[in-house]
Amino acid sequence: MFGYPSADEKGIVQAVQGLEDDTEWVFSEANAQLFPSQALAVTFAGRDITDGSECAVIYQNAADEFSTPVITVEKTGC
Repeated sequence: MFGYPSADEKGIVQAVQGLEDDTEWVFSEANAQLFPSQALAVTFAGRDITDGSECAVIYQNAADEFSTPVITVEKTGC
C-alpha cells in the first residue's frame, strides 16, 4: 500500500480525547510526510482548565513495515 492515512485536526483531536478530562487541547502544528516510512508528528498545546497550567501532547502516527498506522501519544508537563 502506497497511500498514507491523512490525519486532519478533527481526527487527531479524537485520538487524544480522554487523556485529560480537565485539559483543553489546542491544535498547534503539524508536520506531515508523504510516505508510509515517515512519521506524522502533530503537537497540541494544552491548558489545564482547573489551574491554567500549560502542557503539550505530541501525537505520532508512524506506519510499520506493513503500512499499518502506529499511534503514539506522548504527554509532556501534564
